[in-house]
Amino acid sequence: MNPRPANSAMVNVCFLLLSVSLLQIAAACNREFNNTATVNSVDDSGGKNRTKDSLIDLLYGKGSLVKGPATLEDDPEFVGIPMDDFTEDVDDEPIVDDYPDDNNQAVTIPDENGNGDYYAKSIAKNARSARDVDLRKYDSPIKNQGSTKLCTSFATVAAIENKAKQKSGVELDLSERHMFSQYRSYSTPMAAKASTQSFVAEEKAWPLSQSSPLRQMDGRGVAKTAVLSKQLKTTSQMVAELQAGNPLIIGLGIRSPMLLRGAIMNKQGDAASIGHAMMAVGVFFDTKFANEGGGVLILKNSWGSKRGDGGYVYLPLNFCGSGRRCYAWAVRDVELLNVADNNSLSNNTNNNGEPSVRPLQAWPTVPQVSAGDLSVRIHYDGWAGSQQRFLLSLDGPQSALAAVASVSFRIHPTYGSNAVDTVNAGSGGFVTDVYQTSYRNWRTQGATVTTASGKRFELPGVLVNW
Repeated sequence: MNPRPANSAMVNVCFLLLSVSLLQIAAACNREFNNTATVNSVDDSGGKNRTKDSLIDLLYGKGSLVKGPATLEDDPEFVGIPMDDFTEDVDDEPIVDDYPDDNNQAVTIPDENGNGDYYAKSIAKNARSARDVDLRKYDSPIKNQGSTKLCTSFATVAAIENKAKQKSGVELDLSERHMFSQYRSYSTPMAAKASTQSFVAEEKAWPLSQSSPLRQMDGRGVAKTAVLSKQLKTTSQMVAELQAGNPLIIGLGIRSPMLLRGAIMNKQGDAASIGHAMMAVGVFFDTKFANEGGGVLILKNSWGSKRGDGGYVYLPLNFCGSGRRCYAWAVRDVELLNVADNNSLSNNTNNNGEPSVRPLQAWPTVPQVSAGDLSVRIHYDGWAGSQQRFLLSLDGPQSALAAVASVSFRIHPTYGSNAVDTVNAGSGGFVTDVYQTSYRNWRTQGATVTTASGKRFELPGVLVNW
């Protein structure tokens, strides 16, 4: 009797079962890897194209895929910001919800100085014309801030991108890293104000994945906020700004769990001492939103397209106030610079009849530098008792120094926590602190130079000998 055919068949069966098992495991891992905030509670095909009727159906109707509320644990990449940091440099009190009072009262929108009426007319809260507003067609694609704390930058950049496309037809992809470098704080008011002070570069100049820019940033900015409202005071003012076509930079203290039915901000949950920033880009009114105060604001989030409703979430009209803190600013106008020609750029003018987009300007050439262009120098600075004082500096032509982002001078291990002295560009020159030693004829351990383009190279040390 020959046992080989039976054993071969058994091997084939075992291999087949093993293959099926591996496929099942892979599918399970894929489901776990792609698990998002209540993944089966919203239809990821919605988001930017969601109409009011489809939103109502998604949240309340037979088409709803609701399986339960989202929780913060369902958002593993979410990073909250302490409210003290989040509201640093805030000008005024949080927004007050005034919609339940008198729907016939006029809404006054102050100008950027807080005076008068910006639109030169009062706006009734129950105005029928263009009451629903949806500016998502001007949005750039949904982005993902990942594990960073850059939500204030993402919200601000999103508002500039939205207004830029409204105004000029140009779809920008701006750098949140570069925006954040303009204010270096987790504060929403500081982010909003910083957006008016300098032009933000494109993402390709400073990607989110890079802690340092890929090239010199001077002259690479393309867009900034030209007109920013004062801090808004009421829900009615937020709605009126949206009805005027102005996206909002909005920061709020979140509740736990953050989302209900996978997409609506929870106004009844436990109060949290952390904040999150998003961009408000529209508003829907309907009697079916009775529990939400009669309507919801459409917010563009920065947690990727798999979170919320295709990347968007909805803020109840009655969320702000009653102990729930919200702060908002409207981006009323933007200025564009260094933007390539588009269909109608030359025809766009601002309120003064001037071109809204400046002529294209040539970007400066990024200086090139190599190890042969630079060296480490030692400078003696007198005596401290029996010890010689000294400091180190980076030496080279100005054109080469201009291409350097930082230098890490390695002094000597015996200096402990001060053994390495890192000096960044913009600090008045690449010069270390003062050190002292009673020993001579020893050599520092070199330096690592990082250029503005992200390249690194090593320089030799210098001899300590007086």
